[in-house]
Amino acid sequence: MPCVAPDTTPGCPGPEPAPVTKEGLIRNDVRCPFCRGLFSDLRMVSISRFAVNQSANQAGAKRVQIQGDWTYTVACVLKKFYDGFFKYQYPCRYAFCLAGSGGRGEACPYSDIDAFIILDKTSNQADQESFMRASRFVRDRLLLMLKVEKADKGFEFCTGGLNPLGEGFNRKENKFFEVIKESLTGKAQDLAGLLEIYLKSGDERKAHTINGLSESTFAFGERTLFEDFRPLRQEVLNQPTNGAFDQPEVETSYL
Repeated sequence: MPCVAPDTTPGCPGPEPAPVTKEGLIRNDVRCPFCRGLFSDLRMVSISRFAVNQSANQAGAKRVQIQGDWTYTVACVLKKFYDGFFKYQYPCRYAFCLAGSGGRGEACPYSDIDAFIILDKTSNQADQESFMRASRFVRDRLLLMLKVEKADKGFEFCTGGLNPLGEGFNRKENKFFEVIKESLTGKAQDLAGLLEIYLKSGDERKAHTINGLSESTFAFGERTLFEDFRPLRQEVLNQPTNGAFDQPEVETSYL
């Protein structure tokens, strides 16, 4: 694969791995900063994937531990990407949450990433838009890594819409499309309200989103935000046919 930023660094050989030879080392040295960073990210994921696969082949290996190790890897890689985008200066407190197989601790090295982001109750629209831009950056980074690996699927945001952007991806046409009108990046109250709306709709297309919000776990950020979301979520799940969820009885605390 050629350099992903050819206009800025003529002569860069691109992010693909080079053989461990004198020529290969020279190739590594002349990469542009972007391709060098992309190569580093690919190597980090590949090493972790290899380690998890090796553990799975060992006698007495426990499936739960192996899947937990990979879920931890996913969280570390994604945190690195978001930290890099914001340069550690986040606009507000947040909790990045894994859903689906990641939420159940059952993800494997080739699982896609189901996720959503909870924002602090004091956050505003500008904060939400900042996280949306960050998620697009992370989404594109993951897709570029897949392209370099020449892989059809794997380490990427869920293409069915269960991701912070709430959008799908048609790989054949290389197009993004709207799965849900709302994004899965917002305050705990808003996400719980979204869950209630979808439960009442009976729309099978939204079932994946409902399951994701219903079955999730904290990955990184501020754990207290996820802990505040849990009772709101449970109240909706316990009363899926009741009225509006505008005034929940659950008292939340943001520390």
